[in-house]
Amino acid sequence: MSRRSLWRWVFVLWSLATLCAMFLRPVTPIDETRYLTVAWEMRLAGDPWLPMLNGVPYSDKPPLLFWLINAGWSVFGVNDLWPRLLTATFGIGVVLLTARCAVLLCPDGHNVAPVAALALTATPLWLLFNGAVMFDVPLTFFSLAAVALVIDMRGEGRRSQWVLVGLMLGLGMLTKGPTVLLHALPLALLAPLWKDALEQERRLSPTGDDGGGTANWWPWYRGVLLAFVTGVLVLATWLGPVLARGGPGFIDQLVWQQTIDRMATTTHHLRPFWFYVALLPALLFPWWVMPTLWQRATKPKIYGLGRRRKTLLRVLASWTVPAFVAFSLFRGKQLHYLFPLLPAWAVLVAALLKDVRAGEVKKTMVGAATVTIAVIAAAYAYIGWRMSDAYDVQPMSRMIARLQRLQTPLAHVGRYHGQFQFAGRLRNPLPIIRTREEWQSFVAKNPRSYMIAYFKEKTPDDAIFMQRFRSGWVALLRVECGAAPNATLGTHNIIDVDRNHSVTLDRGARWTTARNGPRQAGICVTKGLRR
Repeated sequence: MSRRSLWRWVFVLWSLATLCAMFLRPVTPIDETRYLTVAWEMRLAGDPWLPMLNGVPYSDKPPLLFWLINAGWSVFGVNDLWPRLLTATFGIGVVLLTARCAVLLCPDGHNVAPVAALALTATPLWLLFNGAVMFDVPLTFFSLAAVALVIDMRGEGRRSQWVLVGLMLGLGMLTKGPTVLLHALPLALLAPLWKDALEQERRLSPTGDDGGGTANWWPWYRGVLLAFVTGVLVLATWLGPVLARGGPGFIDQLVWQQTIDRMATTTHHLRPFWFYVALLPALLFPWWVMPTLWQRATKPKIYGLGRRRKTLLRVLASWTVPAFVAFSLFRGKQLHYLFPLLPAWAVLVAALLKDVRAGEVKKTMVGAATVTIAVIAAAYAYIGWRMSDAYDVQPMSRMIARLQRLQTPLAHVGRYHGQFQFAGRLRNPLPIIRTREEWQSFVAKNPRSYMIAYFKEKTPDDAIFMQRFRSGWVALLRVECGAAPNATLGTHNIIDVDRNHSVTLDRGARWTTARNGPRQAGICVTKGLRR
């Protein structure tokens, strides 16, 4: 199978996934809608330094993706297509960098490069995230760029190369925090395990053993330190202004609660330590079911000489094992956190297929690409059949925007992820009702108002507006209030509003709001209007 044919498959798959992400599914809550809302509020405020979500400082993520989204909006206007095209562009950049790593690590690398590129592109889980407004694909681009620069260094590396590595680390930290360090730095720190052997294969090292021939590693580690310091300085270009605007509390949220706390004590995405091991088959599908790969992997020599096999495995292990172990030990886990490790797998697949006959390579690669197309088609068919209406928040967002334009009092019951702000192009934050005291305060100031509430089942038809939302329903209801609620309920968090218009509180308490009949002292009546 020619290199041109392989590259053609790569761009066909990438284009297919990009077009599907842009035109066949809505921007989905709660992650994509939240990130677009942060970018939207950054544009409204005219402040590129302090991210905001519903009018409150947003410390979950650094601002680089939001900057890039706003840069595109300045050119193309505000829309939801540009952000998806942006992340898809990072995706094809990752594919090209994967091919570059294959060139650097494999003999006859220029012939192996398109195989590695297609091995990554024909991985369904990776391709499904192509065009998603998420941080993982841009993070993979910056971490992989740093890895490729480290692999490409000769000797101790030039200062300009290390500064460029630091720039990639800094941009990675501006994308998703210090996570990029786990993906890129271990390879540089473990260079004594692989670097001399790799340079010997390139005929640049005079030593004749498998590694460890460098007499003095200090210049190398001085370069690693320079890259780290450069990356921190790049990050500091944002931390300085945001500290002045957000204060120490914002930095504490960003550094401690969003980084260290999520590693050690978080309850977000809590998974057992074996979570990633159990889901590796899903992450690496369909490559582990390809017979040719199993046959090549079980042979004593993957390709060429045994020395080259050892060197490749040392590089890939130094690249992936520390990060995989670290992420397995962290309490919070999501499968897409491992995306920056997928290019290493693609390089290994390409190396396994290097000496295979052209017919077998074609059979394996086309087979994997066909499976991936089938998975993508099935996924988007399911989205269109079952999920599009439940994940498209624009109908409710338009209703909320209309009420805001009319300056009608409106509140959101329970935790709010900003899912309606960008979709409705809302220009004002939504008041959030979390406790009984907050409810009392809001209805005292706005006795005739509206609220957005969530239901596990379909609400009565007297709601002003309702639609499916993920696995339940969201409704817009009119509120009419009399006296303050009975104080004997104590302080509780409002966690739901059921179909009988009762606000469910924590610890099993219920704040009943009768829809019919005379009002009672201490009762808040929640009514809807028929459309």
